[in-house]
Amino acid sequence: MDNSVETKHYTSSFYKGHEQGSYNSAKAILPLINDLLQPKSVIDVGCGIGLWLKVWKDELQVADIKGVEGMYVNDKMLHIPIEYVQQHDLKEPLIMPRKYDLAMSMEVAEHLPAGSAETFVKSLTSLSDIILFSAAMIGQEGTYHLNEQMPEYWAEIFAKFDYVPIDYVRERVWNKDEVMYWYKQNTLLFVKRDRLASLPEPLRKAQENTNPACLLRIHPTQYFRLYERRKLGEFIHYRLYRIKKFFKER
Repeated sequence: MDNSVETKHYTSSFYKGHEQGSYNSAKAILPLINDLLQPKSVIDVGCGIGLWLKVWKDELQVADIKGVEGMYVNDKMLHIPIEYVQQHDLKEPLIMPRKYDLAMSMEVAEHLPAGSAETFVKSLTSLSDIILFSAAMIGQEGTYHLNEQMPEYWAEIFAKFDYVPIDYVRERVWNKDEVMYWYKQNTLLFVKRDRLASLPEPLRKAQENTNPACLLRIHPTQYFRLYERRKLGEFIHYRLYRIKKFFKER
């Protein structure tokens, strides 16, 4: 996969299609994180056109923000000033000169080849002790999804760097219409183990109730989308069968 291939997929139309939904999701999810952690600095790896960072900066008053994205995003597409964004091939290790209070990566990891998964997680863990993370599960489907995986897969990789999952966000946005369903079902926090004791009590309790081997949740929106597609497929199959049967009997 080279930049020309990526550019073909990650067009302005690609980002425009999810722009409002992504922004609304960020406005619903990020205050939950801010209320508990109050980060003074945030880095978003795979920041897209900067909508989540825009919420941090404009609505939550976090001035120290940084975005990292591929070469296919330009200043005309961004919702934050270009100086906040560093271009980088996300398949390669990301080395930054500092750490942040919070790192995040939302629905990005599935766009990278499986061979880059551990490198990507290693990059995230080098940036912060607390990571807000969401990645498409198997069968979710989407533009240029190369490595859809269940959340347990990602938890196993994070565990190699001594990070544990905290299932805090999902139940709080599960029934919020403004949040896109993939964030409802996929969003987790990963925290370095030696930081757990210093977390606010709600996060400590959530961590105690989080089983790294049992993280999969499928939102009804996703379930019924696949169910309806299956029914449509069965209907088409049946109609083709009837058409073939008709011509055979003539």
